[in-house]
Amino acid sequence: MWTGIRLIEDSSVKTEMIVPLTWRTINSWKTMFFAGIAAGVDITGGFACLELAQQNNVGILYKDMNIKFLRRVDSDLNLICNDIEKIHACAQDAIDTNTRQNVVVDVRGYCYKYSKEKPVISASLTLSMKIIQ
Repeated sequence: MWTGIRLIEDSSVKTEMIVPLTWRTINSWKTMFFAGIAAGVDITGGFACLELAQQNNVGILYKDMNIKFLRRVDSDLNLICNDIEKIHACAQDAIDTNTRQNVVVDVRGYCYKYSKEKPVISASLTLSMKIIQ
């Protein structure tokens, strides 16, 4: 990917991605472009159901995205989604019922350079899933 987003962890518990702060993602204030943050949140939130969706012909869309900036993102951004079970349950409901299903997914972003406990961004996305006919 153009922004250099990398997968750090993909397990049954969480998905973690990193968006590096590079010349491609930095703005004139030495912070990360909104587009880089949004792309990372998008990929982190949707990655959990990607394999299940591909195997079962399920289409994935976002209905909405809400990102709250809690602190400046002026170093690499680690994005973590802990809603894997909730996402898989929603995808399975879409497969079983053949109807559109929605689930709200939370993603937290951390600049480990400063703190591993205090997020710099808080995002919520609504994933919408349905079997593609």
